[in-house]
Amino acid sequence: MSVSWYGNEHHGRKTASGSTFNQNALTAAMMGRQHFGERWKLYYGKKSVTVTVNDTGDFAKYGRGMDLAKAAFARLAPTSKGVITVCAQRVR
Repeated sequence: MSVSWYGNEHHGRKTASGSTFNQNALTAAMMGRQHFGERWKLYYGKKSVTVTVNDTGDFAKYGRGMDLAKAAFARLAPTSKGVITVCAQRVR
């Protein structure tokens, strides 16, 4: 799954779930509200991060499955990469 990150201009705004977006949190956006509250573990090389879905977005049209908060992306790769391909596993 391809993922990117978002932050800066969205920091402090309300997410689709009603929570306040924090670019320093380990959160993510996925298509569809049915994913709110789901936790996903993402793997990139030898690094991993677990995120909680609390937002939706219009990024699927760009071929991405998820957008990560800036801090979550940074745990996997430098934000300068922009988009990376990860292995994703839903955490039950």
